[in-house]
Amino acid sequence: SLYSLFKIDSVVPRAPKNCSKSIFFTNNASLKSDILYKGWTYYFINDDVSGIDSISSSLAAKKIKFLVLPDDVERQLNDFDFILYMDSRRITDDIEKLIELCEKGIVIRHTLRFKESVWDEVEEAKEQERYMIGMDDTINFINDHISRGLSASNRVVNTGVILYNIGSIKFRDEIRSLCSEVYNACLDLKQPECQIIWFMLSQRYSHAITTIECNDISTRDN
Repeated sequence: SLYSLFKIDSVVPRAPKNCSKSIFFTNNASLKSDILYKGWTYYFINDDVSGIDSISSSLAAKKIKFLVLPDDVERQLNDFDFILYMDSRRITDDIEKLIELCEKGIVIRHTLRFKESVWDEVEEAKEQERYMIGMDDTINFINDHISRGLSASNRVVNTGVILYNIGSIKFRDEIRSLCSEVYNACLDLKQPECQIIWFMLSQRYSHAITTIECNDISTRDN
């Protein structure tokens, strides 16, 4: 009851406003009461991971980000045209604005700090140990895709907020295909730094993606 008085969000942020259904996925059952108190629907992910900061935990989280959803969640979301993924530290209440900006199948933001190459993201990722474990294979992945005609030069995007226009018949299959490619590459490379993977693989789907500036919508971290 003191959370709202002192404007403390703890580990769990308040559920976003203007959202028909807000689901908080977690592999930590001790957060249930806090999740419910903050206005979310609680969903426990029973993944066998060694710790909240582990590579396995980070990779498990990519399932939700890239729409590898449990069957019962898929059924719950069948009646919705849009699925909005948000990291717990990137909650936005500008949902209506995001939908207005959705001209295609996906809306995603550029990173706040200007990065014009995949190598900028690689250098930043090297500062975190969990990203470095699979970095040699990741660099090989990048070079392999460059050799096939993809570019290393483009604006880097932030995968902390992604709007999927899943109700679009035109883009639905491409959304699923891109998500599947990114998720599987993260697993194969043991690379939780999905922004690198998205940078490369999304190039083939650019016609289905609307990219906006980071400050075009507000999140509670900025």
